[in-house]
Amino acid sequence: MAFFELSDMPMAVLDAERRVQSANAAWAALTGRRPEALAGLFLAEALPEEAARRRPFEIRSADGQTRRLRLDIQPSGASALAMLVDVTAETAEISALRDDDAMREQLLRDATIGVWRYDPDTQLYHFQTSLDLGWGISAATDLDAVTRIQHRDDAPLDAEARETITRKGGQAEREIRYRHADGSWVHLNVRYRSGRKTPSGRYEMFGLSQNVTPQARARDEARAAAQRLRLALHGARAAVFEYDYATRRFWATQELAELVDPALLAQAAGEPLALFHVEDRSAIVEMRRQAARGEAAAPLDVRVPAPRGERWMRFYLEVERRNGAPRRAVGLLLDIDEQKRQAIALAEARRVAEEATAAKSAFLASVSHEIRTPMNGIVGVLNLLAREPLSEGARELLGEALGCSEMLGQLINDVLDFSKIEAGKLEISPAPADPVRIAQSVASLIRPQAEAKGLALRTQIAPDIGWLSVDAVRLRQCLFNLLGNAVKFTEAGHVELRMSVVDAPGGRRLRCEVEDTGIGIPASAQDKLFDRFTQAEAGATTRRYGGTGLGLAISRTLARLMGGDMGFESAEGQGSTFWFEIAAEPAEAPQAAPAAEAGAAPLAGLRILVVDDNAVNRLVGCKTLEALGAEAASAEGGEAAIAAVREGGFDLVLMDVNMPGMDGLEATRAIRALPGGALPIIAMTADVMAHHRGRYGAAGMDGVVPKPFSPAQLLAEIVRLLSAPDGDQAKASA
Repeated sequence: MAFFELSDMPMAVLDAERRVQSANAAWAALTGRRPEALAGLFLAEALPEEAARRRPFEIRSADGQTRRLRLDIQPSGASALAMLVDVTAETAEISALRDDDAMREQLLRDATIGVWRYDPDTQLYHFQTSLDLGWGISAATDLDAVTRIQHRDDAPLDAEARETITRKGGQAEREIRYRHADGSWVHLNVRYRSGRKTPSGRYEMFGLSQNVTPQARARDEARAAAQRLRLALHGARAAVFEYDYATRRFWATQELAELVDPALLAQAAGEPLALFHVEDRSAIVEMRRQAARGEAAAPLDVRVPAPRGERWMRFYLEVERRNGAPRRAVGLLLDIDEQKRQAIALAEARRVAEEATAAKSAFLASVSHEIRTPMNGIVGVLNLLAREPLSEGARELLGEALGCSEMLGQLINDVLDFSKIEAGKLEISPAPADPVRIAQSVASLIRPQAEAKGLALRTQIAPDIGWLSVDAVRLRQCLFNLLGNAVKFTEAGHVELRMSVVDAPGGRRLRCEVEDTGIGIPASAQDKLFDRFTQAEAGATTRRYGGTGLGLAISRTLARLMGGDMGFESAEGQGSTFWFEIAAEPAEAPQAAPAAEAGAAPLAGLRILVVDDNAVNRLVGCKTLEALGAEAASAEGGEAAIAAVREGGFDLVLMDVNMPGMDGLEATRAIRALPGGALPIIAMTADVMAHHRGRYGAAGMDGVVPKPFSPAQLLAEIVRLLSAPDGDQAKASA
């Protein structure tokens, strides 16, 4: 009885009708009533209110903790003992187990992992719900329902495993694809195992299925990528190799054995450098060091010994680093043998062609220069004859000879310009010039030819052109070519030169147009009109009109070098209009150079030395100077010129540049070193480009007269130099 009264467990004694006969203090405290107040109450009335709603029931104790109690009744004869047992810990553990089971079930469902059993006698599968794949398959599913959702390629694998294990026992493992209810394929790794024997004598089969779809897809993608790589490597004739720095292990794809000498592969296992040609190894070593430092290594074209001879490969290298040190190197060898050999052959062909072009250009320049030597004599003699008293018929013949010499000079200029274009040495030297005066001068030169054919040669020049920064020589050359062609190919009517200044996006341009009423250009010939050595209807045209076909090609090149272009409009039988534009910014007119006084002897009182290795040129030079009033002496080479100047008495030297032995530049430098060597020196040469003039000025020459020269050109240059203030003579390089 003492135990009943003192126990912490709420207890009550019940009679046969389940009325409380007595309750201990713990029961009374739980219900909030005195023990005597509980006597005579039915059990349901003596329980806390929570017990009527839920069993076991929860109560909150005075210390704020929640307890779970369960009512236990133990009969004892006509009476019974009611106890409220504390099951708080027990229910918590059960709840935790239930939560674990629920979580496990959810995990299995999410991962599609489950256990199943197959009965061969009934042909029924018993699945966990985690394996229903969205189909809502019941726990017992017939074999047909399972095979219907299997991939047709995998169904035979599953059938073979099922047949073998249910008849012979044992275990197996397969990867089987199943159709999910959403239409996708799920890869299950299925493990089969035999169980007990069934009444039919066959074995029951158990299994565990696990969803391995992500792994299977990754594996299949890796296989597909590897297959694509193999196909790409095979198609591109390429190979990949890898070298592990730590283990010194060498690995290569199968393609490498097909590309290189098989004997090299064994050597490459110890040193990959053995794969390459001896002469290429130093470059590869540097490439490997660069990549090992973590720098980007440019690919190399290298030679690799192959079964059918040496082959060119393009070598790419990447090095993987870890903690600052190289870990492994991956190389790619790409077969470029055919392309490389073609490139080498092309480069060799280009070199040969460039050498041939250079030789041709040098030959043309040399020939042109050599032609100028007799031309200089011819033109000089003709100009000297023009100063002599002649009959009217003789003067007419002399005029024809001078005209022919001028045409021949233009042809030589074209050939020389062509050689310069071929060599990439044609230069443009813009300077302040008066385009109107240049146009009028060219028109005056061409007009006699036009009048001889009965053509009207007109000029239409805008009044606001003024002085412009252009290359006067090249502008004159373009105008001369276009006007000369227009007169040449026009039998009747007129030729008109128009000149104006136009605004363009890149700045102001000088525009020149030459219109004619000539034969025109057939449509079939227009596309190739600017080709070198080409004329429209070349055979007949060349025979009838003459010419080399160089003029237009050179003129358009000049126009483009001067910042513009050249083009034309033409209709066969109706004439043509050729035009060109060149960059031409406004310029200040230069101070006029002093002109020679008109008279029979403008150079009277001067003593001039003519230096030339050609006797005719010396004769022409001396006679021309004497005709202008000067006293002339000659020297046939550089050494003779130095000796003559050393003796003194000369006011100026005309110095040929290209002479055998000591040339004009060397002779000039030697003269400048003499005590009396400060006299003006003029270069007389056919080479008058800007870089030539720079060399002349650097050697100490003061001016340049181009060969073949006219008396007017020679006189103007001499007057310019002798009129300049002392110490301020314009150098040729200026």
